Amino acid sequence: MATVSEAPSVGAGDQPPAWDLSSVMPEGPSGAVDLGRQAVAAANTFADQHEGRIAAYGASELREALEQLEAIHAAMTLADAYATLRFDADT
Repeated sequence: MATVSEAPSVGAGDQPPAWDLSSVMPEGPSGAVDLGRQAVAAANTFADQHEGRIAAYGASELREALEQLEAIHAAMTLADAYATLRFDADT
C-alpha cells in the first residue's frame, strides 16, 4: 500500500522558500498596478471605439479590434498572475 510522506518541516531559524517574481514583473508590485490601470484604460477606450460597430466591420477592421482585445487580455492576465503569485507566496 502506498503511503504519503510528510513534507519536511521548517525548523527554528530556517527560512521558508522564497519566490523570485522579478521575471514575471521586473517593476514589482507598482508595475503590476500600473499595468492593470493601463489595461483598464485600454479596455474603456476599446469599448468606446467599438461598441455597437463590430457587426459592420470587414475582415481587417475585425482583425485590428481582436488584436487590441488580445493585448488588453494579455496585460490583465499578467497583472493578475503577478498579484496571485504574490498572494500565494505570502500565505
